Amino acid sequence: MAKTTTASLFVKPPQWVVESTEGTTPTASPSFTTMGVVKSIGIKVAGGFIDVAQVGSEDLIAILQGLQEYETQYTMTLQNITGLLDRAFDAANYGTPTGTVSETITIAFSIYLNGTENYILCKGSRLKEATVTMEVGKETEVTVSFVHTTITTPFSTSDAGLTTPTWTSIPTGAVWGHTDGGANPISWNASGQDCKKFSITVNRNAKPDYTLGNTDPHSSQTHGRRITGDFTVLWTSTTLEADFKAGTARTLTATLKTSTGVITVTGAKIVDYSRDGDIGSDEAIVENVTFRGLSCAVASS
Repeated sequence: MAKTTTASLFVKPPQWVVESTEGTTPTASPSFTTMGVVKSIGIKVAGGFIDVAQVGSEDLIAILQGLQEYETQYTMTLQNITGLLDRAFDAANYGTPTGTVSETITIAFSIYLNGTENYILCKGSRLKEATVTMEVGKETEVTVSFVHTTITTPFSTSDAGLTTPTWTSIPTGAVWGHTDGGANPISWNASGQDCKKFSITVNRNAKPDYTLGNTDPHSSQTHGRRITGDFTVLWTSTTLEADFKAGTARTLTATLKTSTGVITVTGAKIVDYSRDGDIGSDEAIVENVTFRGLSCAVASS
């Protein structure tokens, strides 16, 4: 790979490893798992600085350092449901956190800075929110947001200072698209829908916790799973409108890939309903539905 003087080239793609201690990257032979086919990355570090004013002066007396907040966001084309997606959708397990959102991970990647490989480690990582989108004529995407206890400044220590780590390579193989879930991937009350677009968001409400004397988070935890989404279908029946008016709870399923990945939402209610149609257009009349759910899970079908 050619070296440049900018940070435009990723050497090691985004990948993750489970932490034994929250906020501490395993140093002894950690084996990393790929994040997937990452299309974009966003890194946010907020300082939370505090303006201090006083009576009788138009100017501030001080600007105090506040709480450091670390977040990242990744948009990926889906290839599987294992790892990050099931952590995002499945229930938390505080007593046995392994494999759930209750377990923290380190996310790592490296880039070229001025021709030298530099590493960035996002430690104490917990999922904050995940959104899966399916649309006619497009690949299936997921956008995941994380909170972290810290994000390191890029550093050039060989192998990120870890002892014989096993790094992953750029992912290969087929990605999932709008036809991979079958002819009717979206089902409402066990009835397939003529769906044009589907989106679901699971907010894990992960929040960092702080202690006196420290600007970096001490830890984080998820607080209350909230499930929302929307879909657009061709208007061929009155079922969705009837369920909306009656406030009827149903089971919603979204098959991302047949026999491989299914999202199930239980206790789903339609909270907003509308129809769009233009007599002068060649577009079909569609129903636009917004829903909320009581619980959800992702699994192989």
